[in-house]
Amino acid sequence: ETGALADYTVRLAAGQLRSPHGVTGSDIKHHRGNKAVRGRRVMGSTEAGAGEASPPSGVVSFPDPLGRCLRYEKLSDIAGGSFGFVQRCVDKVTGEEVAAKFILRKVLSTNAKLLTTVEREVVNHSRLVHPFIISFKDFFLLEKYLVIIQELGDQGDLADYIMKYRALPEEQARRLFQQYLIALDYMHRNGIVNRDIKPENTLVKTDVAGNLSVRICDFGNSKDQERQSQAKTRVGSPQYMAPEVVISPASYDGKMADMWSCGVMLYVMLMARNPFLRPGETVNHSQMFARMQSGAFMLKDSLSPAAKDLIRSLLQPQVEDRLSLAQALAHPWVTQDMSPELLAMNDHHPREADPCLPPPHEVLNIITSGVVDPPLDPNREKPSSFPGNMTGGLSVTDVRPSVSRRTAQSKACCVVC
Repeated sequence: ETGALADYTVRLAAGQLRSPHGVTGSDIKHHRGNKAVRGRRVMGSTEAGAGEASPPSGVVSFPDPLGRCLRYEKLSDIAGGSFGFVQRCVDKVTGEEVAAKFILRKVLSTNAKLLTTVEREVVNHSRLVHPFIISFKDFFLLEKYLVIIQELGDQGDLADYIMKYRALPEEQARRLFQQYLIALDYMHRNGIVNRDIKPENTLVKTDVAGNLSVRICDFGNSKDQERQSQAKTRVGSPQYMAPEVVISPASYDGKMADMWSCGVMLYVMLMARNPFLRPGETVNHSQMFARMQSGAFMLKDSLSPAAKDLIRSLLQPQVEDRLSLAQALAHPWVTQDMSPELLAMNDHHPREADPCLPPPHEVLNIITSGVVDPPLDPNREKPSSFPGNMTGGLSVTDVRPSVSRRTAQSKACCVVC
């Protein structure tokens, strides 16, 4: 165990390991105001951390690949990096504002790790339809980009929201944490483990009444344990990673590792800092992991006894001592003011994947369609199969007939926007 931990720490220090957002273990407070890091957070599976999100001036300016798109129109840039960028767009059919994630196809053709991450994001996210999970709406190919369309979080991510208010009051944290656990329960019931739980991967939205709710986002590190094998690799963000993932990545329970991460996130919500990093100290991963293994963290006196008990029960280094998801949902701090309807939500909320989306085994073929796109004919008619998508690029339903041909002929059709 000591050797595995030391090896992991050395690789982190050498920059050989990165979280999906390019952040290698800094305290949540260290993120505040860093535009490049904030951009990497938003990018999620595009692994944008390898490059700066914006020019030195801090002004973000990215291309507009949707310039001739029939359905979606760019409103503004959100963030980006070396592998792609995210833009705020409007669906011209519904009038809804959405987030469009653009991932460079040429990078997908040469970066196997990124390709796997993007495939998992599309396959797993598209199969999850839940009020507290960001909605996956569409994906299609343009000449240079794979585009993923999803719900927009109007209040940004939970990390920024926490830092804006310098920690959340228990009542508000409880309400958001209840929603998060319900969404995670839905994922686990459907065989999918998250493996990258943190406030940066959680968006915040307001409803018409002004009430806040959470949306889990970024499924690039998720794993469907029914279709994609058991979790057996070290992924996620070091400061939220369970001790067993660091020590024995080849054999750990992904669902229980998620519960450790939930404990860290709840601590951050209530304390506005990571439990295993002390305020003002230089990040030291060896020290951080030693504290994780020994359960060495501090709680402020003002927290209720129930909140302290829940955090301690989730941040148990030994898996057998840690609360399961079912036990966490039954904990007194969580059940306080929790409506029976919320608790029973998943009993009446089966998986409802969009029937227009391709089956999982076809997604990789679609993403890796390797043909040279035909030149754009500005006078061409929109294909008759586009009324529901109208992207001007290939929709997933339009690609499906070509997938079998590509398997046989090693080619596929692609129409550029």
